Amino acid sequence: MPAGGRVLNKRFLVQWDGSTWTDETAYLVSLDGRAQLAPLGTAIMAGKGQVAQMTVNLANESGRFSILNNTGPLYGGAGYLRACYFDVQIDGGAWQRVFTGVVKMPSETVLADGVSPVVRLDCRGRDELLLNRRQSTLWDTFNALRGKTEAAILTQWLTDAGFSAGDMTIDPGLVTISEAWLDDESISDDAWQLAAAAGGRFYCDLDGKFVYENALHWLTAARSITSQQTYAYHYRSCSFDLRDSDIYSDITVEANTRVTGEVGDVWTPDNAIVLQPGETKTITAQYQYPAAKIFGSPFKASTPGGQDITAYITLSAYTWYAQRAALTFVNAAASQAILRGLSITGQSLIGGPTHEESAASTASFWTDRARRSRRISNIYVQSVSQAKMLAAMLKDWSEAPRVWFKIASAVGNPARRLGDRITLNDAGAGASLDGFITSLGWRYSASAGFTQDLECVSAAGLYPYASEGYFIIGDAAAGVLKTGSKPIFY
Repeated sequence: MPAGGRVLNKRFLVQWDGSTWTDETAYLVSLDGRAQLAPLGTAIMAGKGQVAQMTVNLANESGRFSILNNTGPLYGGAGYLRACYFDVQIDGGAWQRVFTGVVKMPSETVLADGVSPVVRLDCRGRDELLLNRRQSTLWDTFNALRGKTEAAILTQWLTDAGFSAGDMTIDPGLVTISEAWLDDESISDDAWQLAAAAGGRFYCDLDGKFVYENALHWLTAARSITSQQTYAYHYRSCSFDLRDSDIYSDITVEANTRVTGEVGDVWTPDNAIVLQPGETKTITAQYQYPAAKIFGSPFKASTPGGQDITAYITLSAYTWYAQRAALTFVNAAASQAILRGLSITGQSLIGGPTHEESAASTASFWTDRARRSRRISNIYVQSVSQAKMLAAMLKDWSEAPRVWFKIASAVGNPARRLGDRITLNDAGAGASLDGFITSLGWRYSASAGFTQDLECVSAAGLYPYASEGYFIIGDAAAGVLKTGSKPIFY
């Protein structure tokens, strides 16, 4: 229910032309949305993220947003992937961002009995800009990233996609990744996997920033250490549940290692390449494995009758990627040219799962129950120490049921963010507990105001030694290293 007496302002803006913000608040009828992230061990096991979503209903009595209006912003799909955002202001305070994203596609309801004309916009978080974008890593970049941390790799991938440092919030990296590259692949899919391989999460937050949270984040981030809000009333309902989707007694994590192969051909064409007189042709050479080294691209050329015309053929341009190359040939001869013996020579990186690490729970919970096992396979788990770390983390995070709770139709606070630590004081439950927000839903209408739904995982037991603290290098008075019996974080 809405809080008595509070004054709520809202604004919804869209960049219809790709550069200028247009305020469409006057047409706003209602909206609802949701953003989610996978917590801790669940993120490792899932290896996938979720894109925030918001549905916006705009009044269309004037026909401004009609799909058939050739002067409107949605005609012919003109609104597709245009930037948008929704803000809320409470009692004259600062404007708070609730959603940042892009418009997908609209649907329209025209005038009918008892129904006013409305256009519905399906909006998605900025992750949508990465989700279906295919990207390949340049060979020089690939080599520069070898042996870097997951944070450095994610930063480079986003930079290659055209985003700046202001578009990112990246935690320090925790593990060294031997090899990481994209080969005409979705940035989001690989970023989710890479983050999971280090025990972290990658997502786009409600402020529109691409975020990497490492496995330490909920132990160190200010919004996760201290409760940001206590919920004791002003919500419609609260519920609790236990889930078996992330309960396991035995965890096995595979380590994928690669070695540099012998010098030889990393690519040869399946068929002869023919160039017509005067033709310029670009071919894409797709390798079976990424190339650790590239030595060159030798070839000969002849006419259909066998005359050597190699001198007339020029490799005029080339772009080397980690697992492919784009080669542009020019035929300056007056006759057809057939490229013979064309290859790319170098050394491939060959490998796959070569080792595994396991961790078994000794918790009393499993004493008289059938044990459950889970195997994790992730191409970015590339060392024995990394696999061992993940196995230990997952064992601790999944060896006992965790309490989840949901708060439905709470008085909306636009400052809430995924990962926030909150406190629930519910008289019906007879207990107070802290939890981390893993799912945040919101809705606005003139009748109900601004409300939110929160789904949280209990903070209790997520980190076994959180109460006594972990050993952190350099984190002490006067810069002296901590001493004593504090445990090291995995």
